[in-house]
Amino acid sequence: TQDLLLTRKTSGLIGNQLELTLPTGTSPATAQTLLYLPNTYESDGNTRYPIIIHLPGISQQSSNINDMLTTGLCQRIAGGLHPSAINPADGKKYKFIVFSPQGPAGSWGWQQSQIMNYMLPELLKTYRIDTNRIYVTGFSAGGWGAVTFMDDDLKTVKKIAAICPIAPASLDNEPNIKWAAQYALPARTIVGGDDACLPNEQTIKKCINKQHPVV
Repeated sequence: TQDLLLTRKTSGLIGNQLELTLPTGTSPATAQTLLYLPNTYESDGNTRYPIIIHLPGISQQSSNINDMLTTGLCQRIAGGLHPSAINPADGKKYKFIVFSPQGPAGSWGWQQSQIMNYMLPELLKTYRIDTNRIYVTGFSAGGWGAVTFMDDDLKTVKKIAAICPIAPASLDNEPNIKWAAQYALPARTIVGGDDACLPNEQTIKKCINKQHPVV
C-alpha cells in the first residue's frame, strides 16, 4: 500500500520469495529484502505465522538481489524448501515466514536496530506475523548481526523467541547480553571446529555463561 514505504515488485517471485523495499532509518534509506510466505498463507486467512529473520553473509550484500540466492536459507527456499518445524510440546507442524534483508555491497548487513525499529514494523502492518514467535539466525557477517539481537537492548530481547548465530564473524567488542541471560533468551551458536570464526563463537559462549543463565 502507498502509505507503507513498502513496495512489492511486479516482476514476480525471486527464488519463491517476494522482493520488498523497506525503510532502514539510516543511510541508505531503504533496503532490498526477500520475504517467503508459506504455501498456505493465502488460503488460510486467519493464521498468524512465526517468522525467521535470516541475515546473510557478506558476499550476499550487494545491489543485486539475486546474490541472496547463492547460499543460505534464501538459496534453500529457491530450491524448493518450505521452512517448517514440529513443536514437541503439542506435536503440531508449524510453517514459517522467512524475512531476509540485503545490505549494501561491502557492508556487514543490517543489525537489530534497523530491523526491529524500521523494517519489522512495516511488515507487521501488511503480513500476519505471530509476534510471540520471532526467531533470528544468520551466518558469518549475518551471524554477527544475529548476535546484536541479544545485545543489551531489553526491548528487543523481550520480543525474540530464540536466536541461532551460525559461524558469527568477528565482533567489534564482547556483546553485553545481561538482559538476554536474565530473560533466558534461548541461544544456540553453531560453528565448525576448523572454521576461522570459532574464536568468535567461543567469546560469545563465554559472555553468555558469565551471566549464569538459566539452562
